[in-house]
Amino acid sequence: MATREIEQEYLAVLESFNDEMQEKGLTPWTRVIEFLIEPSEPGVVAALNLSENDRVVKMDKLRGAEDEPVVLVSTYIPADLGDQTKLVNFASKFGIRDFNGN
Repeated sequence: MATREIEQEYLAVLESFNDEMQEKGLTPWTRVIEFLIEPSEPGVVAALNLSENDRVVKMDKLRGAEDEPVVLVSTYIPADLGDQTKLVNFASKFGIRDFNGN
């Protein structure tokens, strides 16, 4: 199968990946590769203004268009959302039903 080049304007302009791919006539997709709670790394602590001992939800998503992967996105969210129910609801939006929320 020949690989089709996809111009990636979403990296230069704040625009939804899905919206941009659809505007190009492509079918976007997202696959959650990893969803876990872990200790925050120094760069994440600094970026999110967390304490050293704070834990974060790390979600890695592979995003693509048609049959081609385009970008790997890592998202970090403070694990202490004040209510474990919010974290479970957030996870369910991505089809995650089983994870260690401790």
